[in-house]
Amino acid sequence: ALSKALRDGELDVEYQPIFSAVSEHAEAAEALVRWAHPVRGRIEAGEFIPVAEETGVIVAIGDWVLQQACAATRNWIDQGAVSQRFAVHVNVSRLQLADPSFVNRVVDLLREYQLRPRQIVLEAREATMLGSDTESVVRTVRALRRVGVRLALDNFGTGSNALSLLTEIGADVLKLDGTLALPSGASDADTRVVRALVLLAHALNMEVVAERVTGVEQLRRLRAAGCDLVQGHLVGRPSAPDQLITQMQMG
Repeated sequence: ALSKALRDGELDVEYQPIFSAVSEHAEAAEALVRWAHPVRGRIEAGEFIPVAEETGVIVAIGDWVLQQACAATRNWIDQGAVSQRFAVHVNVSRLQLADPSFVNRVVDLLREYQLRPRQIVLEAREATMLGSDTESVVRTVRALRRVGVRLALDNFGTGSNALSLLTEIGADVLKLDGTLALPSGASDADTRVVRALVLLAHALNMEVVAERVTGVEQLRRLRAAGCDLVQGHLVGRPSAPDQLITQMQMG
């Protein structure tokens, strides 16, 4: 059904803006794939991506999402809606990163849409970076980073190997999981932990993005902790490419 969905145009991509915690301007957007199922209606990625990964369809879907994201970014730039530095974040699977041809595919898209390498940020979870084919994944990640494409460690703080990934593989962006990003009820100790993680990330020349920001007080605490960027329903909801432009200023 997923293969058919891709062929029949049932998949679409929404974009959630990522704002600077300091300037309150949109610096990037994350591409989020959705499935408009003809019978079940709208299906979120969390429901069908695991199946796509198990069956291998994720490679074709991931390739399509990356192409859509590059095209959307080029269009926003051409319209003058974003600056030439605006970046798009795209989630990648272990199967994509383990594919020897993936680096060339990314480079080809950069050339086709006239984007700078740093305008693509590939988001990978800890589980994506680890596994039986870790060597191939690491080789791809290092090749992409040499080109200038950035890597983000997604949902940081949810796995037991998160810190070792920072030093052994390296990344350019650290995305704090929503449970760690000082949500409602967070204590002073939680704030100190986040501040320490931010300091560590900065020492490793990484930017820090706080995910799932939903409250004004949470945003204040994240700013105080030194987070560089914020993402969540408080500052911008996922929307179609043409609607994202209206969300470019943090409300």
